[in-house]
Amino acid sequence: MAVKTQADIQLEVAIGDGIRRARLLANMDQATMARRANVSLSAVKGLESGKGTTLLTLLRVLRVLGREDIFEQLQTQGPPRHGRYGGRERQRASARRP
Repeated sequence: MAVKTQADIQLEVAIGDGIRRARLLANMDQATMARRANVSLSAVKGLESGKGTTLLTLLRVLRVLGREDIFEQLQTQGPPRHGRYGGRERQRASARRP
């Protein structure tokens, strides 16, 4: 089981605060956000309070807020051009050895 670091917790709280601010700027209550995102009210409350969530919940909430653009930076423009694979994308992970 992975243990959350203090940095992880601080980032979850900061993301939750940002989601809350965006929701309030959109003049939307938590129940409306949950309904439009097709997630539970407790999922929205947990997200905004920094208690974590699933990636799917985060994506749905950001979509409702019109903020899917946040993930554009993560989309690749092709395989990396440097490193061990010389511009080729890895085809599989290495086998784990005991």
